[in-house]
Amino acid sequence: MESRLKLTTLLSLPILALSAAIAAPIDIPLVTVGNAGNAANPTTGYGSVSYEYQIGMYEVTSGQYASFLNAIAKNDLYALYNTSMGGGYGCGIVRTGEAGNYSYTSITPNKPVNWVNFWSAARFTNWLTTGDTEHGVYELNGIVNPVNGSVVRNEVAWLAGGFALATEDEWYKAAYYDPTLNGGGYWKYPTQSNTITTDDANYDSAHRDGNTNLTDVGYFSDNPSYYGTFDQAGNLMEWNETIFSDGNNRGLSGGSYGHSSDYIESEAIVSGIPNAIGDFVGFRVVTIVPVPEPSTYAAVFGILALGVAVYRRRK
Repeated sequence: MESRLKLTTLLSLPILALSAAIAAPIDIPLVTVGNAGNAANPTTGYGSVSYEYQIGMYEVTSGQYASFLNAIAKNDLYALYNTSMGGGYGCGIVRTGEAGNYSYTSITPNKPVNWVNFWSAARFTNWLTTGDTEHGVYELNGIVNPVNGSVVRNEVAWLAGGFALATEDEWYKAAYYDPTLNGGGYWKYPTQSNTITTDDANYDSAHRDGNTNLTDVGYFSDNPSYYGTFDQAGNLMEWNETIFSDGNNRGLSGGSYGHSSDYIESEAIVSGIPNAIGDFVGFRVVTIVPVPEPSTYAAVFGILALGVAVYRRRK
């Protein structure tokens, strides 16, 4: 089942100083992951989720991320843009102008955004939630690279319909779980299959396209997961919010264009340092069902002036 999130976000300002500054709309297709309370994969222990949620059908694209940058990064205080995004292994986002007056253009708007660390991805989800990069499901408070373990999902914001990066379990279930498989089971790959080739996904450096190794999101349209996500196999590894046992790393799921099939199978659990950045890393968003009206957000984030209009289309 698909729904579509359409946001028009106002810049967050104190309630006593509302402004009509408007960001560009972002259209993000979402799919519903149902079958709440499913069992975990007995091999890895991951994939059990007790609630219904929605996850991005695709990885966040360069066009969507450029809209985000144009809304909040005229003066890029948090290193949300990396010049490598416009390079040969980038996603095609180009920055012009001078500090305090930057603008961002995506020349390949359907490529997934790369060269983002965990904190930049978290700030994007905060912006979707409140219109402010620092407050939302993640309280970042103006720190460029926070102490890793100090930033966890704010359950009040999450349950109010905030946007987040998936947990390892949420990401894993959306990718591999199939309630019709032996009464509820897990595929080896996120393509409803126990076998895979480079005709099914972008991995093993098999799909170079001009100056980039990235394929457009949804390019492999015949190979969704059971729930209807695309590119959870390859293209880019995706940040998830789970903090691993060493306390230093966050999850990196799904392998990338340059990884072998070993990295995209259900047995592969990978993590990385949250301030790491590279051409092989991106992300997608997740939210709980249902999303409340914007007035609910305003109650949760009382000091923020929220101007988010949410429209969903299901089919």
